[in-house]
Amino acid sequence: MRFYWLIVQDEYNAPWEITFGDYDKETVKEELLDITSGFNGPYDARIVTAPDFTQGWIDKKLIAMNG
Repeated sequence: MRFYWLIVQDEYNAPWEITFGDYDKETVKEELLDITSGFNGPYDARIVTAPDFTQGWIDKKLIAMNG
């Protein structure tokens, strides 16, 4: 079962960080809309799809993105 992670950069060149995760993609999309609707929202945000709820998988992905 797929798991969806919401990751954000709070400012330009800041490290990517996990903000939220859920098995329901629509729930993650709603969270993305909530955090980006405010004036002081994150610089950048992405939804990353994982094969399952695997902390090691997302940790490796964040290390690669923050490279």
